Amino acid sequence: MLEFTSCNMRGEIPKFFSNLTSLIILILDNNSLSGAIPYWLFNLPSLSVLDLSMNNFKGVIPPTIQPKSSPYPIIITLAGEVHGVRSISLSRNKIHVSHLLNLGQNNLTGTVQKELERVISLRYLDLNENEFEGSFPTAIEKFQNLEMLNLAGNIFEGRIPKFIGDLHHLRILMLASNSYNESMPEGLMMLENLQYIGLSRNNLSGFIPENLEGLKMMMKTQNQTTIFVCSYNTGFDVSPNALTGKIPEKIGLLNGIPFLNLSHNNLFGLIPKSIGKMISLELLDLSCNNFTGEIPVTLTQLDFLAYLNLSYNNLSGRIPTNPYFDTLYQDGTTYIGNKYLCGAPDGINRSNNKRPSTNETTENRYD
Repeated sequence: MLEFTSCNMRGEIPKFFSNLTSLIILILDNNSLSGAIPYWLFNLPSLSVLDLSMNNFKGVIPPTIQPKSSPYPIIITLAGEVHGVRSISLSRNKIHVSHLLNLGQNNLTGTVQKELERVISLRYLDLNENEFEGSFPTAIEKFQNLEMLNLAGNIFEGRIPKFIGDLHHLRILMLASNSYNESMPEGLMMLENLQYIGLSRNNLSGFIPENLEGLKMMMKTQNQTTIFVCSYNTGFDVSPNALTGKIPEKIGLLNGIPFLNLSHNNLFGLIPKSIGKMISLELLDLSCNNFTGEIPVTLTQLDFLAYLNLSYNNLSGRIPTNPYFDTLYQDGTTYIGNKYLCGAPDGINRSNNKRPSTNETTENRYD
C-alpha cells in the first residue's frame, strides 16, 4: 500500500510506480498532480484501490483500459472490457460504493466513449463539471441498473433521449448546465423511483409533461422510504430554460418534495391551487415567468415553506395572509415586478420590471 494524501505532490504521476507489480492500494488524493491519467497505471497486476481525487488532471479518459485480474475486491474502473469492477474515486469526494464510476470535477474533455457500455452493472455514474461534449452518451442506455446519473456542468447538447424513460431504477438525474434542447421526454415522468430531477440551465422548450402521477417516489406516501444518495435531496428544478405552457394541475401530487424551481421560463396561466397540496415544500420559486391572476390562498397551507419567490410575473389581486405566510420576505422582494398586486409591504416598488439575470436563480449545485 502507498498513501500520499496531502503531500503537495506536483507534476505527473511518477513513472516508477509502473514497476510496483505487487501494489494493491494507491492513494494520491489532495495533491497538485497534473497531466493526463497514464494508461500504464491500469496495467498494474495487483492494483485494487485507486484514489486520484482532488488533483489537477487533464485530458481525455483512457479509452481502452483493461485492469489486470486481482485477487482483491477491485475499486477502479474507467472504460473498456471491465469485469468484476466496483468503483473509482477521481472527484473531490472519496466515495466507495459498489458499481460506481465517479470522474466528477476534473478537466476531462472530448466525448464519452461508447466502450463505457462494457462496464457491467453500473449503478452510479458521475461525470459532472468536466468539459465533455457531444450528444447525450448512448452508452447510458445499457445501464439498466443505473440509480444516479450526473452529467451536469459539461458541454453536452441535443435532445435528452427517450431511452431515459427506460432506466427504471433511476433515482437521481442531474443534467444541469449543459446545452440540451427540445422538450422533456414524457417517459421521464414514468420513472417511479425518481426522486430528483435537475435540468436547470439548459435550452429546453415545450411543455412540462402532464403525467406527473408516475413519479411515485416524489409522493409523500412513498417518500418515507427514500434513500438519499450522496448530498442530494428530492426535488424538481427546471430553471432557467425556455419552457412554455401552464403548470400541470397534477403538480400537487408531488407532495414529498422539498423544493420546486420553475423560475426563468416562459410559463403562463394561473398558478394552480394544487400547489397548496405540496405539503413538504420548503422552497418555491416561480419567478420570471408570465403567470397571471391571483396568488392562490392555498399557498398559505404550506407550513414548511421558508423561501417563496413570485417576482416578475403578471400577478394581480390581494396577497394572501396568515400569521406564518406574512413572515416570508417582509421586505417585499417576493412580489417585485407584479404591479397589479395589492397588499405588499409599504415602500415596495412592485412595478419594477428589471428582471434579474439567470445567474441569480435559486438552484442546487451539482457537485
